[in-house]
Amino acid sequence: MKKLKWVAILFSVCLLGGAGCSNDDDCGNGIVDAGEQCDDGNDINDDACSNTCELPADVCGDGILSGDEACDDGNNIDGDGCENDCTVTVSEETYEETGLGLAITDDQLNEADPFDANSTCVTLNVPSSILNALTDVNVTFGIAHTQVSDLFVGLKSPNNTQIGLLVSVPSNAELIETSEITFDEEDANAVSGDLIGSGLMDNEVACQDDGQCVFKSYTNAFSTNTLADFNGEDPAGDWLLCVADQDAMETGTLETARLKLTRTVSQ
Repeated sequence: MKKLKWVAILFSVCLLGGAGCSNDDDCGNGIVDAGEQCDDGNDINDDACSNTCELPADVCGDGILSGDEACDDGNNIDGDGCENDCTVTVSEETYEETGLGLAITDDQLNEADPFDANSTCVTLNVPSSILNALTDVNVTFGIAHTQVSDLFVGLKSPNNTQIGLLVSVPSNAELIETSEITFDEEDANAVSGDLIGSGLMDNEVACQDDGQCVFKSYTNAFSTNTLADFNGEDPAGDWLLCVADQDAMETGTLETARLKLTRTVSQ
């Protein structure tokens, strides 16, 4: 009889909403009841479950990552790493020097360090940014030279990653500054860089006479790196594009250096 009495008392207290009693229809009790999309046991409105037990709408700019959003930084400002459509900021930037007319010293390649003072180098400065991770690097240069096989062309990043773009290519072709050479790993028309001027004769000009102007980096005597090895680096700082001549009698000039970068926020 005493047990039944205590059950009746507890039932009465619960009907009055007493402490320790759970009302299955209450939002915020930590139980997902009928009609509720969620219930996280609190009445906070701007977390993963609202104070009405509804999942947050897929609203870009509310600071809650939801739906198909790649990011949500709680604002609608572009260029800060997360765009106002909640996609990650990506920037394509070009840095260049043109009309250089820099003489390439004949027969002065230092194979131990082709980025030293013996080479003809151009510095391309990339400013610091919140976008601190590379996703793609392309290089273009305009060179006038009477023997492409004499040339070394290399690129060095601020992080000291080095790549030989043009190293002892087996070609008798020439280069002229108006027929620029581009290295782009993702271009569908690109072929291996060791094929620059392939099949051309003396006095014929690579790119101009064979129409092949875009190339991919390749393993050579200087490096096994490719342009893809720059990906993930912070590009801020001084990049060096260097040209050197490794044989006597043939001369030329470096006229154009261009660096095209794609960068985003490091993840």
